[in-house]
Amino acid sequence: MNEKDHLQNILDETERRLLVLEQQYAQFGSLHAPPYLITQIEDTKREIAVLEWRLQTAQSALVTNPPDQFDELFAQLEAAEKAEEWDRAIRLGNRLLKLDAGHRQVRAKIAAAYYARGTSYRETGDYDQAIAEFSQAINFNKGQADYYFWRAFAYGEIKEEQKAIEDYKQAIRLNPNFALIQNEPDSSCVILKEYQRAIQNLTQTISLNPNAFAYNSRGIAYFDLKEYQHAIENFDHAIRLDPDDATAYYNRGIAYQNLKEYQRAIQDYDQTIRLDTNYTDAYYNRGNVYFEMKEYQRAIQDYDQAIRLNPEYINVYYNRGIAYFDLKEYQRAIEDYDQVVRREPDYAFAYHNRGNAYMSLNNKEAARRDYQKAADLGYEPAKAELMKL
Repeated sequence: MNEKDHLQNILDETERRLLVLEQQYAQFGSLHAPPYLITQIEDTKREIAVLEWRLQTAQSALVTNPPDQFDELFAQLEAAEKAEEWDRAIRLGNRLLKLDAGHRQVRAKIAAAYYARGTSYRETGDYDQAIAEFSQAINFNKGQADYYFWRAFAYGEIKEEQKAIEDYKQAIRLNPNFALIQNEPDSSCVILKEYQRAIQNLTQTISLNPNAFAYNSRGIAYFDLKEYQHAIENFDHAIRLDPDDATAYYNRGIAYQNLKEYQRAIQDYDQTIRLDTNYTDAYYNRGNVYFEMKEYQRAIQDYDQAIRLNPEYINVYYNRGIAYFDLKEYQRAIEDYDQVVRREPDYAFAYHNRGNAYMSLNNKEAARRDYQKAADLGYEPAKAELMKL
């Protein structure tokens, strides 16, 4: 197999993986897409962009070699992305565009860098600067729904509701699933109105053509509005129309879980896993149910399987650490919190919990370091723990 065919096979597999990740993302609704999933999607998109460029390079190499300067700068751009040095990535991207103004992968990478900077500003509450960064991202890549969606959120936070509505509509035009994805808990009423409109549209669709996808989608919308019984009724309809749809069982399981009907939730997660043995989130959420029922060993078994399927799932390490702590297996809890902070260095809760585990092992110095780190990150209970030492 030559290099071109090898790269094409890798690209095809990576695109299939992205499709699965985006389908998972679309199902979360008010559960909020977890950080690991968003990171995986962004990383996979970057991986695809690189593979497309490498494939393009391999194809053109059959005729002529690409300029050495472009290759060198593109490699530097990839390194800047990997290191999350977004300012440098933007500078390198603009230099590359001087060599090839229409290069799609380079423009996408510059847009992703602006988006990453905008996300940082949004997370710190600097919405005006976030809007400026998201606007730059859109200038370089007008086809990415996420950019419009999060600019809509930022506009909503500064009460520019008309601009928020326009951006939100554009996000939905680019990706209809955004009509069903809940924003942050304190988001503007603009987003809530769109959910209600989504329910109206789906009700009309169902009246004309009852189908499992429409019922499932309306169930997600009701779930996002915390109308769990209505959500369950819709998932029931979806399952009757398509008994082999693992996602409908999974969604109904989440609704039952929120109603604290744990046995029913477990039954639905069991069925999800029977239909799809690689459904990572079904193991994770079933583990969470077992944890709530204080069946810690069974919870850990499910967390183990979720980690085998996705070794980068931060929340699973975190929850498994709590389960080990409650079982008084403090060293194992510490090892799981190590995994969390290695992947997310600003996870204050993880430092605090690891500090508790160190205290349980009477390692006061290590506990002090972790409490101090958590306190530096703004976690108030850690400050109280420091006062006791």
